[in-house]
Amino acid sequence: MKKNKSLNLLIIFALIWSTFSFAIPVNAAAAATVGFSGKTEVEVGTEVTFNLNVSNVIDTVGGVVSIGGYVVFDKDYLEYVSASSDGAPYPVSINTKNNYKIGGVDNDMTNGITGSGPTKVMSFKFKALKEGETELTMNDLRISDMDNKFPANLVPLKIKIVPKKSTPTPTNPSTPTPSPTNPSTPTPPAQKSNDATLKSLGVSGYNLSPSFSPNTDHYTIKVPSSATNVRIEGSANHGKATVAGLGNVNLTGDNTTTTVIVTAEDGTKKTYTINIEKEKQNEPAKDGDATLKSLNVSGYTLKPTFKSNVNTYSITVKNNITGLDVNAVPNSGKSSVEVSGNGNWKVGVNVVTIKVTAENGNVNTYTVNVTREAAKTNNTSTPKPKSSDNYLKDLIINSSHEISPKFNKNTSNYSVTVPYEVDKLDLTYVTNNSNAKVKVNGNSNFLVGEMNTVEVEVTAEDGTVRVYTLNVTRSTQNGKTDLKELTVTNGTLSPSFDSNTLEYDLKVDGKTDKLDIKAVTKDPDSKYEIIGNDNLKEGKNTVLVKVTDKNGFTKYYTINVEKEAKKNTILGLSPLQFGIISGIIGLLLFLLLFLLWKRRKDDEKEGIKEEPTQPAPVTPIIEVKPEFNFSSKNTSDDDIVHGNMNQDSTVTTGSDAIEATRTLPAIEATYEDVEDRVPYDPYDETVTKKELIDAINEATKTKDPAKLKMLLEQDALNQKKKELRKKEEELRRKRDTDNWR
Repeated sequence: MKKNKSLNLLIIFALIWSTFSFAIPVNAAAAATVGFSGKTEVEVGTEVTFNLNVSNVIDTVGGVVSIGGYVVFDKDYLEYVSASSDGAPYPVSINTKNNYKIGGVDNDMTNGITGSGPTKVMSFKFKALKEGETELTMNDLRISDMDNKFPANLVPLKIKIVPKKSTPTPTNPSTPTPSPTNPSTPTPPAQKSNDATLKSLGVSGYNLSPSFSPNTDHYTIKVPSSATNVRIEGSANHGKATVAGLGNVNLTGDNTTTTVIVTAEDGTKKTYTINIEKEKQNEPAKDGDATLKSLNVSGYTLKPTFKSNVNTYSITVKNNITGLDVNAVPNSGKSSVEVSGNGNWKVGVNVVTIKVTAENGNVNTYTVNVTREAAKTNNTSTPKPKSSDNYLKDLIINSSHEISPKFNKNTSNYSVTVPYEVDKLDLTYVTNNSNAKVKVNGNSNFLVGEMNTVEVEVTAEDGTVRVYTLNVTRSTQNGKTDLKELTVTNGTLSPSFDSNTLEYDLKVDGKTDKLDIKAVTKDPDSKYEIIGNDNLKEGKNTVLVKVTDKNGFTKYYTINVEKEAKKNTILGLSPLQFGIISGIIGLLLFLLLFLLWKRRKDDEKEGIKEEPTQPAPVTPIIEVKPEFNFSSKNTSDDDIVHGNMNQDSTVTTGSDAIEATRTLPAIEATYEDVEDRVPYDPYDETVTKKELIDAINEATKTKDPAKLKMLLEQDALNQKKKELRKKEEELRRKRDTDNWR
């Protein structure tokens, strides 16, 4: 595969170079001879090798460094087998898909062919197919040195194919061998031919004036003023004669004279001269109107009614009518009219054609389908009617040249301009009715500078005819509509891109709605346009890359795109992918919930232990018991604390401090209004609520309950004072009572 790929790249490079190198000016002072060598007599069924040689190189810069052209052979006599440039001064390649085009170039420009001796540039192997005479030659031969292209004399090779010789039967050893001829008698040498005439001579796309004859040696052709070159074609009458001067001739002025020299086997020479004249640019444009003003057929009414832009009509005549007068009047007095088919009509459909030729060569064909009735008989059965549909559904020029106007089955007349290298149209047509038949006339050997008419004649099942006319202009300019590069990033083209391959296949996935196409034209002045590349549908699609050069010539590269069915997706994922990912996420959620549930159960089972991270601070704790009071007569009512507190209150520390702390808010203190107070009470050392609370907070912070303990002891002393005072009060009341009595 790598070898084939390298060969393809070599072919492309060689052909590009051979094309590019001949766009440079011609070096008229240089010359060379190019021809084939090999066996001139070959047996049927055998394979034979012929060499393409360059010789007689004169006045070139660095010698011949490039060569190109087309190998021409008769496929009825020779079958191409292979080609090789092994041993040649530089690689030459052949493109069998493009009319056996060859091209080669000296990569470093240091190995050019020089000198008079023949230098082989390529070998060709052919198989002889049948008996007869044929020729191996070239068309459009092009050679150049490092600076310029220059003319070359082409020498075709005449080949005679003879029957295959039978294997001789061995002679009987006993049979005496005939005595040899007398060595003293010399064998006379074979006489060499002096035939130096041509068998054919012509200029591609033009007519010689006068017509060619082997004995006429001077000719003239006229070419358009825009013509830059012509191609001379011809062959020698004798197989051992050589011909020089064939191939491309560049036109340098208004008149160019070129010669074709034939050298016979014995050295006899004959020169044919062709004078090439360019037409004057200031000549007025010729009238191109090829329409009719009126059309009448012996007073019969045409169906449909005549209009100059309608080309097909029909009439029906009696059985005794076999011809009518046709009167056709052109719109332009410079047009000519030719009527054919107007006589000897058979029963059924007969076609009368009216061909109108304009001054500039445009042709417009009108058709009248005349149905001649059968003689009346007693047979009353009616045959099944045959279809009269003589329309084309489509007409396509595969060589990609645009017709004007765009094809419509009701339009019969079209124009098309083709580049110089095209001398016939590659047509495809589709009939509207499958039983209709098509015949194409005039589709070959287009002349340059003259109108060439191609007629597509459609005959319906019932015999009625419709003619579609293509007026073809063959330009003097070559088309420059090749692509140098064509890539599609969405996929791989099949086959690999080649500028001479016009159709490719490509498969894309269902997500692809548009191809990412990159194209590069060989000629920088040419443009390309991509057609049909939007909103690709599932299944088969056709995308075209249309290349148009500065002269308006076009070429289409076709990409047959097969788009796969679009797969169902959810959030950009296939159903399977979405299902797998959803299952994984669901499983993870389930495991997470399970772990949370299990942890909760474990917590409920074991309980949550709140352990301090460090030992709790020592906090004084007061146990409050009933029957413990605070009272005072030396302070305000708000400061008097009354409560049920036990004198035996204890202070605790350590782990019991928490419980003691929780008990503190439960201390209940009340305030009583004291109305009767003495100015001084020696027993009153009241402990207020504020003092007690401050002492508790201080003991909690400092972990020293001394003050709190003192206040509690003071409160206990106060209780004793209270009891004592109560007893004194009781004694006083008793004493007062006794005194009152």
